[in-house]
Amino acid sequence: MLVGIWRACSAFLFAVCVLVFLEATACGQTRVRPGRTPATRPGRTPATSQPISRMAYEGAGLSQQDRKAFDEIGGLLGKVATGLVTVIAENKGEAPSTATGIVVDAGGLIATSWHTLSSRLLTDILVVPPGGRPVRASLLAVDEKLDLVILKPEAGFVVAHVFSGVPSDNVRQGTSALTVGCPVPPRLSVFQTAVRGQRTVAELPKAIGERFPLRHAYKYIEVEDGVCYGTVGGPLFDDSGNVLGLCALREDEGKPGFAIEWKAIADMVAKARGAQQIPLANLRDSASEGIARKLLGVPVITDQVYGSLRGPKCMVLCRTCGGYATVKEEIYEDRYEPPRQIAPGITMPGKTVQVFVKAIQVTCPECQGGRITANPGDAYDALCEIASRLVNLDQNCWKAGGAWDDGCDALERTAFDDAIYAEALNSKAGDVLAAPENNRGKPVVFFGEVSEVRIAGDFSLLLVNASGRTVVVFYRGAVDKLKQAQCQVAGIISGVESSTPLVLAAMVTPVHAPNPAYKSIRPRSRVPRLASAQNHSATSQESNSAADLLRMAKMYVQGKLRTRAIEVLRDLVADYPKSEEAEEAKDLLKDLGAEK
Repeated sequence: MLVGIWRACSAFLFAVCVLVFLEATACGQTRVRPGRTPATRPGRTPATSQPISRMAYEGAGLSQQDRKAFDEIGGLLGKVATGLVTVIAENKGEAPSTATGIVVDAGGLIATSWHTLSSRLLTDILVVPPGGRPVRASLLAVDEKLDLVILKPEAGFVVAHVFSGVPSDNVRQGTSALTVGCPVPPRLSVFQTAVRGQRTVAELPKAIGERFPLRHAYKYIEVEDGVCYGTVGGPLFDDSGNVLGLCALREDEGKPGFAIEWKAIADMVAKARGAQQIPLANLRDSASEGIARKLLGVPVITDQVYGSLRGPKCMVLCRTCGGYATVKEEIYEDRYEPPRQIAPGITMPGKTVQVFVKAIQVTCPECQGGRITANPGDAYDALCEIASRLVNLDQNCWKAGGAWDDGCDALERTAFDDAIYAEALNSKAGDVLAAPENNRGKPVVFFGEVSEVRIAGDFSLLLVNASGRTVVVFYRGAVDKLKQAQCQVAGIISGVESSTPLVLAAMVTPVHAPNPAYKSIRPRSRVPRLASAQNHSATSQESNSAADLLRMAKMYVQGKLRTRAIEVLRDLVADYPKSEEAEEAKDLLKDLGAEK
């Protein structure tokens, strides 16, 4: 009887195996690995993930108030822009120092800060008008106690605008004013501020006097903000374009600033007229290092900028596909394994198993091909940190040019043409833009359409509509091609005009398709030099440039920014193939697994 039961069970199991085999054959044998069924992300539908560059513009239009604010500021900036210059102090063996200067005489005399030239390594002084070429300048008057110098450009400098000043007796508390600076070509600093009062040297904050003893009888115009490393040497002027003073010092970042009164400048100009050129050796003998920090407090330096570069792109792009829109899907095939005897009298029944066939690329189940993470707003704070540090960066600190370029690259790479991303950032920025008076100095990153562009010298004034809210944006360079373009704006709130927010932009970027492999085509910033300068030979310049790139790459490696390090190392090898640094760069690329 037991034998009969055993035979019946065996027959039943055999029948089951046959049925399974036939089912597998009839239904198809290729299957996707279980558990990989795509799940649509909530809210991620084609209607909301379309590129913003293709969406119909639904802005509320310009109000008369917005138009008035744009025209008034544009007219004022256009009036004064051509009277500004960038002053460059060439230093032997070191990076040049730069600041803003203003034209104060029809003969071309320029006033700027003495501490910019205060270096024992000073070899030459250049001035660069907006959009122009550098011209060598000589030194006619110096007063270390006032932190002022008067320069005279050589032949070839064109005087386009001469600033006139207002006596301090006519400067009233509450007067609206602007500070403007153009310390290096890729940067612009414009801040709206207001006069708080006037101070003698004895009435200045104690912290300033302890850092740098000032001894003179001139007054300082105290303003709410706007005096910083980007505006030092530049003008503080009123709504008519008249200079109230020259931006000179502050207690620290976020604290009130001070501009030395116009009378001090006028007296220096009178002294300089007809004066003999002062040899640079005299200036080197009286040089004192580190004056900028004593006058302006602790600056934002390059290390802080590099530290803020980690993460923004990773926080924006989909974490599942890395922004590539597809993921690898493994395909398996069902195969039937027939029964097999594993021991005398014991047979293992047949079964169906999954066998790997191939891998294919399929649409990412997380972002559904949109490339953007489910919560792109998480990146807002990281992007704001980069924008804030770029605007406040000390242009004269170690490798400031490289830090500026890399910070702008990080912002440019994340200017994604995606509605979900733009809406998320604009939602975060909305509270800041809605109350600009209470958010002066705060960073902001938003998307909008550039409605109007006004060119003022080498500056641009943009009127941007961000989700129905109008913003006036200050930006360096003539960017009239941005008109009607959808752009990402990253900067800080620098003022308010009739409730319209004013934003000083570190970067304005036309949107582009989300792509982790995106590479900027924006030219790298370079401090202008004289074509005839003989300070360094071509060989030494090449060696210095290669060494700079190698140091930058090593910094990226230490900061675990592998991709950026590889880009810099490859540029070094391509641009300086015969240098010693190129050989070391090849070794580093090999260590990073990117030698090919």
